[in-house]
Amino acid sequence: DNNVILGNISPPSLVQHALVEVLKTNEHIPTNLERYQAMLQPLLTLLADVGFEDIRRPDGGFYVFAKLPTGVDDISFADSLLEKNVFLLPGTAFGMPGYLRFSALVPSDSQAFAMARDALEKEME
Repeated sequence: DNNVILGNISPPSLVQHALVEVLKTNEHIPTNLERYQAMLQPLLTLLADVGFEDIRRPDGGFYVFAKLPTGVDDISFADSLLEKNVFLLPGTAFGMPGYLRFSALVPSDSQAFAMARDALEKEME
């Protein structure tokens, strides 16, 4: 059940509707897009380096879907990384079994990015 996997990570619908009004000004969007693009490239490079071949880039967001090797369960893989303090979501929660959803909002020079890199390298061996 997706509600069990996703829990309460999505903002309430009231906040989503209010955000539409905030975004109408468009003043901050170019700055955020540039920042997202700067954080996206190191993540894409990392995923390719550790062996992900089918990597789906976002059209305008900051989430990346990467396909696991055939036969690897996305929920089990995500749970295994969670045990190493790396949080990502299994693609099953989004109707994409066999994929993982990564956030590109972690700076590549951060300790969190290094931890994720190390955990992914070990899990993908």
